[in-house]
Amino acid sequence: MFGLTDSGVCAAFDVDTGRRTCILNTGPHEVIRSLFHNKSNKTLIIVSVYQADQYSSLRCRAASLDDLRRGIADQSSALFGSELLRWPGFVEFDDVNQKVLTYSAGN
Repeated sequence: MFGLTDSGVCAAFDVDTGRRTCILNTGPHEVIRSLFHNKSNKTLIIVSVYQADQYSSLRCRAASLDDLRRGIADQSSALFGSELLRWPGFVEFDDVNQKVLTYSAGN
């Protein structure tokens, strides 16, 4: 189970014990905006922004659910590295069709 606060801090919890297994934020300057459970490859897609660019660029990464269960949050893989997803760009998830839609306003 995952908990995402209004301030963008996100934690993973063990469903059976209720104990926190890890914090998903890579550091104090990352604000997580949304999460998506990718059932097709058992990952959690994390969409976040960073203080370094005034929170204007969306960055996406995928973390293995197995790693998160074990408390390993720093093994995620970057997604959409070639896309510049600056505001008003966005990322949307279509679970029914198993697609991720991105909009890059600059392109």
